[in-house]
Amino acid sequence: MNENIIWRSVSRSFLDEKTAEKIGWKEVFAAWQPVTAGGVRFKENLRPYLPGNEVDLLHVHELLALDLQRISPEELRRWREWLRQLPDIQPLLASLALDTLELTPKTALWLKQTVQSTLHLLKESQIPPGLDYLTISDMESLLKPFGHPELSHFAVQHLADSFYLEAQHEEREIKKKLTQYQTEWLKTLQKQGWPLYQRPDSTLMLSLPVHRDLLELVKSTPNLRVLRETPFEIILQRVPDEVESELLVAWENAFAKLQQETDRLLAQLTEQVQRQLQSWNRLADALQEMDIRLSKVALARVWQGVVPSVSERWSLREARHPLLAEQLQQQGRSFVAIDLPNVGTLNVITGSNMGGKSVTLCVIALMQCLLQYGLPVPAVSFTAPLLTGVRLLFAAGTQMEHGLSAFGQEVVGWGSVLEEAEHQALLLLFDEPGCTTNPQEGEALVHGLLHKLSGLQDSIVFLASHYASVAAYQGAAHWRVRGLSSVLHQDMQNATLAERLRFLAAAMDYRLERRQPGQGVQEALEVAKWLGLPDSLLQVARRYQETEGRMNI
Repeated sequence: MNENIIWRSVSRSFLDEKTAEKIGWKEVFAAWQPVTAGGVRFKENLRPYLPGNEVDLLHVHELLALDLQRISPEELRRWREWLRQLPDIQPLLASLALDTLELTPKTALWLKQTVQSTLHLLKESQIPPGLDYLTISDMESLLKPFGHPELSHFAVQHLADSFYLEAQHEEREIKKKLTQYQTEWLKTLQKQGWPLYQRPDSTLMLSLPVHRDLLELVKSTPNLRVLRETPFEIILQRVPDEVESELLVAWENAFAKLQQETDRLLAQLTEQVQRQLQSWNRLADALQEMDIRLSKVALARVWQGVVPSVSERWSLREARHPLLAEQLQQQGRSFVAIDLPNVGTLNVITGSNMGGKSVTLCVIALMQCLLQYGLPVPAVSFTAPLLTGVRLLFAAGTQMEHGLSAFGQEVVGWGSVLEEAEHQALLLLFDEPGCTTNPQEGEALVHGLLHKLSGLQDSIVFLASHYASVAAYQGAAHWRVRGLSSVLHQDMQNATLAERLRFLAAAMDYRLERRQPGQGVQEALEVAKWLGLPDSLLQVARRYQETEGRMNI
């Protein structure tokens, strides 16, 4: 197998199911589309690059960067279409390696055409990625056992030796005599006025009506048997006479002998292919690698993405979630790119309701996954260390799970990831932790969580929250959504929810900025106003806020 293609067998727990569903991993991963069966199998078996695989991943990144630079859009389109039309020879080669298969004319044709087509590409001025370590002489050597390399088709006769030719000549001569005898017999009857016609399946047809005497004669003829009779025709089967029976036996024997010679030649071809199996597997791996590399280039161009890099420093510039960006584009809106340059080990994100904090966490998790699967990222740049897992924890719904309430599920989730982080380097993302219980105790628990997370040595943590103690926490790097950049004064009294959301999106600045620990952003009431809550309710809420909860409502 080509050393550029590295297979991994690691735990699938790198990305847990809930995190994968939350970030849309299945749909994003589906955007990477190899066009060959081998490429699809590679994708299905791919595992993430984990700590210790940095050198391997660096090589993959270098190849992707080179491919993006040198492959033109037209070459990409043409080469992928070429790959799409190739037969899948990998299972065939696997069966040959186990000696459980003998080549047939059809499977031999698959192999021959694959080599011929690859040889043609190797003779072009620009060799596709993945094929550049194959040589023309190697391909010509693979093609030689099939005979007549200039022909695009394959027939057993291309392998013919004197024994096969002798058997073929004998079969053809006897077949010729048999056909001549049958034809002369039919012509004799036709000359006698019998309107008989031979059908493609060798049966005979007599069109009706005919004279009664002729009909009786036809039915009483010893070497004709009636198969089917309708008001319009009679279908007859020829019963061989003694001469024809002898010719038929001779032809069957000759045909069996020719089939034996055919089997012998195909067995010899099978043995020759098996002797060159290492070169055949190298070709199959090269085609697979070509597919994988071209499909990554195609993905990078669809996303307008870049090659990420592995570094001890975690930094992200102008990242986008491809699914959300596409949805917004369909609505005539644009996705606000996410910037998180030079983040710390423990990071806190605060800001407005509906300001994009949850989306930010999803994008962070998605970028890490794409990096560790060796794929391009939809961003201007992204660097991060290799980690052993990605965990996004968010508030559970009201549905009971394992007998636990939403608060119970949240607490168990915290305990699970904290135990993992004691022994592994994880990317941990907490979306509004502590919101499943009363605010006072929830805030206290989150403060304790932050203290625990600050002691982790290898993991990288992002925590998004509205709690004041989070905004003021001193042991973390602080990021804040800029929030409402303007106050809209349009009359929204009769506006629909869709119109309110559109105005709110126009007023919201989703960009993140680095801040010193301090007071949290308080814009929930303003957001609630634009979502249509009654002014009477909001006025009471503001008075309660201004008196810090001491007013008697």
